[in-house]
Amino acid sequence: MEQVNGFYTDFWCYQGEKNNEIGITIAVKGGIVKSLYRNQEEIVKINPAAGSIFLHALNEKRKSQGVTDWKCKIGRNGIYFSLITEKWKIEESLGQMVQLIYESQITEEEFLAAKQQTINSLKQNFRHEMTRSWYYMFEFTDIGKRYTYNEWARALETIQYDEFHKYIEELVNPKNSVAIANGEMEEWEVTSICAVLRKVQKSGTEYIDYGYALDENGILDCHLKGNMDCDSLGALYFVFPDANATPTEKIFLLLYINEMLFREHGIVSVDAFDASIVYYRAPIREYRVEIENIWTEENVLAARRRLLQSFDNLIKDPIKFGVYEGELLFSGVDISQLIRYIQICDFEVIYRAYKNANVKIGNGAIINKGGIKNGRTTGIKTK
Repeated sequence: MEQVNGFYTDFWCYQGEKNNEIGITIAVKGGIVKSLYRNQEEIVKINPAAGSIFLHALNEKRKSQGVTDWKCKIGRNGIYFSLITEKWKIEESLGQMVQLIYESQITEEEFLAAKQQTINSLKQNFRHEMTRSWYYMFEFTDIGKRYTYNEWARALETIQYDEFHKYIEELVNPKNSVAIANGEMEEWEVTSICAVLRKVQKSGTEYIDYGYALDENGILDCHLKGNMDCDSLGALYFVFPDANATPTEKIFLLLYINEMLFREHGIVSVDAFDASIVYYRAPIREYRVEIENIWTEENVLAARRRLLQSFDNLIKDPIKFGVYEGELLFSGVDISQLIRYIQICDFEVIYRAYKNANVKIGNGAIINKGGIKNGRTTGIKTK
């Protein structure tokens, strides 16, 4: 991975179904669960709803300009703008996208319209019980980043134009961005992408995430109760006593645990402050004992084959892959190193790494309690 004009860049060359197309994702910091950042001198608080509003504002601008080949997405860690373009249109298509992202002047009127659109979208999504469950589950899985749904919702309702403008000035610049491209690329195509990135003139400071990693004595068990008609949602929270364990090393182990326990019904999330697996369509229970018993050579090798196949399948979908890698990079995970670990580490190495990690595990759940309205209890500490 190299830097081009401040952008962290990553190029993946694979032979897809259409060898004349390339997928490109521009990722910018400012996701749902993060509000605290720091540079070398200070800690900066950014309204956590600003990224969502910025995404909606740019989405309206691109529509007004007749641009139809974008896809936009908000994640836990950032916002993502993706496109698939024919090779001969790289400079035109990507140039148009980065110009909108880094040069757009968003008026207060446009901000207010985008804010209302974001609120309306959230209300629409919250009609689905599982969506509500995910937002509330972040209170457990992202406790180190001090996320709470009520604060996030209040931030969205109360955000002012100056707070929104602060986000654009502080975080929306190449130094807080990642450019990811994948497809069957030759040198001239990589050169074309880099040429577009070099034209971005917006300067700024690189900010990194700030949070509060839990120690093994601070681990929590939480039960978030809701009035839902859908399946319950569960989570496992992992504390690594070794302060030197990197996010890449942590996610490597958690991917194996998830693959052996939940497979496609589990989602792994790791950064410098939090490490978790959220699972659905699986029984809500404590999995501590089961995790200790899954480490057989047969289970691990089967999980390894499935993990490698899943990454192979993912890279064939340029937009999904770009968003996934962007989320990992903003979490401090090196995806190339992660895949390499999976490729070369045998059972003995993996099992020894897990035992040496000495992880502590907490449980969280949103339990289907029909008849309880908006009742939640959190933060029940275990010994």
